Amino acid sequence: MPKISYQKKRILFLRDLFLERTDENHPISMDEIVKALDANGLAADKRTISDDIDLLQDMGLDIIQQKMPTTKYYLASRDFEVYELQLLMDCVQTSRFLSDKKTAQLIGKLSTLCSKSEAQKLRGLISPNHSKSINDKNQYAISTIRQAILEN
Repeated sequence: MPKISYQKKRILFLRDLFLERTDENHPISMDEIVKALDANGLAADKRTISDDIDLLQDMGLDIIQQKMPTTKYYLASRDFEVYELQLLMDCVQTSRFLSDKKTAQLIGKLSTLCSKSEAQKLRGLISPNHSKSINDKNQYAISTIRQAILEN
């Protein structure tokens, strides 16, 4: 496996940091970014980090710089809005053809599409009182039926 350069690792780490830890209600300061990088062996000075944030913005991440007493940053938009994820989670949860195990897996995957703090709020709204299938293979049968319909 080829080695990934230090700079690439740092930029990917920053991208993940913004995706996982920040949202409008949970901005992160430059000092917190520096500490997170240091903790993961990716030390950089503030100017380098600022350049990396600019690069992430140029690549399409909607990172907002909020000037407060201290400057903070957060990821302002994502592929899915929180209400859209909640709608999808509700559909998954109420689908009778999904088992409890598959429901938990899908909700876990949907939770990765928002910040960790938003995911905790979404998971707090889940109600486990729906009858579910005991067959873990239903989704494969449905996929086969769907493919057959598409192919006439």
